[in-house]
Amino acid sequence: MFSKPIPPPPVLAQYNDVAPDAAERIIAMAEREQSHRHLMRSKLIDAQIRDMSQHRLERRLSQIFALVIVSLSIVAGATTAIWGEPVAGGLIGTAGVVALVCLFILDRHNRDNVKNFLPPDDEKFLEDVNENFH
Repeated sequence: MFSKPIPPPPVLAQYNDVAPDAAERIIAMAEREQSHRHLMRSKLIDAQIRDMSQHRLERRLSQIFALVIVSLSIVAGATTAIWGEPVAGGLIGTAGVVALVCLFILDRHNRDNVKNFLPPDDEKFLEDVNENFH
């Protein structure tokens, strides 16, 4: 067996002795395989870029929704306090702020645990990608 995609020239010549144009077909097969690997790598990178873009969009939306919820919580707490229930108003406002702080802490923890988006550059990885895309 050969560790490289194309056998050495003397071996290619021997293939030509067995079957006409065998060496040319072997080289064409290696070229197709290389093109396929490049295509799979390109598709994987495109998918990762889309995934990162989607992740950024989701993070931005969650920040906007968190701001809206906390603002509403503070306004509801202040309104409740103004209407004569300062303890309930304080609890409502505080609950919104505490929930926001907890969400940001959890988000920070999840971001620290996310793996790197870029794939390793080795043959095993490319073989796995080829198997998964077929």
